[in-house]
Amino acid sequence: MHFTQGRPRFWVPGFDTAHLVLPALLGVAVVLIATRPSPPPPRPPTVQVPLPQRPTLATAILQPVSGAVLTSGQMKSIEGLAPPGAAVQLFWMDRPLGSPTRSGGDGRWAFSTAGFPSGRHAFRVVSHGPAGSVTSAPVVVAIQPRTPAPARTVRRP
Repeated sequence: MHFTQGRPRFWVPGFDTAHLVLPALLGVAVVLIATRPSPPPPRPPTVQVPLPQRPTLATAILQPVSGAVLTSGQMKSIEGLAPPGAAVQLFWMDRPLGSPTRSGGDGRWAFSTAGFPSGRHAFRVVSHGPAGSVTSAPVVVAIQPRTPAPARTVRRP
C-alpha cells in the first residue's frame, strides 16, 4: 500500500468518519436489542366473584328419603329444612296438604301425616321467606299395604 503524507493512497476526506460510525452505531443497537430484558409473561385475568351477604338454607325434605318403600301406616310425619322463620307449605301430588307452618329458628319443620293409600306418592315443599319462594326437589315414596302374618298350619300325621 502506498502512503501519501501518512495516509493511504486512495483516502477521501470524510470517508473514515461516515463509514466507520454507521457500522459502530448499528453494532451498538444490535447489542442493546439483544441484551434488552424480555417483557413479563401476561397475567391471567382475575375474576372477582361477589360473595353472598348471608348464607341461606335450601328448602328440602329430609324424611322420608326419595325412593323409600314404606308399609301403610309407617310414615307418621314428613320433616325437612327451610330458611329460619319461613312459611312452609307441603304439597302432595301438586295439591297442598294441610295449612302452612313456619320453620323454627334452626330451619327445621315437620308435618304430621295421616294414612296414605297404597301406591307411589310425590311430595314437595315450597318455602316463602325474605329471599323469596323456594321449591324443594320432589320426593317420591312407595307405600305398600300391610301384609297379614301368614297363618300357621299344623300338620298332623
